[in-house]
Amino acid sequence: MTQTIEQNILDFLPHRPPFVMIDSIALDDAENAHSTFKIREENTLVENGLFTESGLIENMAQTAGAATGLKAQFEHKPPSLGYIGAVKNLVVLSLPKAAQVLTTEVIFVRQVMNALMVEGIVRCEGKTLATCELKIFIQS
Repeated sequence: MTQTIEQNILDFLPHRPPFVMIDSIALDDAENAHSTFKIREENTLVENGLFTESGLIENMAQTAGAATGLKAQFEHKPPSLGYIGAVKNLVVLSLPKAAQVLTTEVIFVRQVMNALMVEGIVRCEGKTLATCELKIFIQS
């Protein structure tokens, strides 16, 4: 069952504008989460009208982070801070333009102690733009 969160996304992220790269978060189950993000021209990671590779990676990481924060809220715990520790097998097929809307899926593969491994897929208008594996370290 999907649960889309309507409240302020900033409740689930330590990031603050102008470095917020998702607008909404939805949990499908314990292993999958989806986000949406409308790219704004003034976004820090837009260059020459295109959302950069770094933006795509940050979008996937923030999707994982917001989903983790949402899960913590369900358990009545504060969200934890996380840091990208590694990016593996990054494939960027295309860069989206400003004003386009991204839909991002993260799949929680496993957690070993404070390291969370996720797979990310960024899509726009039904086309896959980028995929990668992320290792995210969760601060205790």
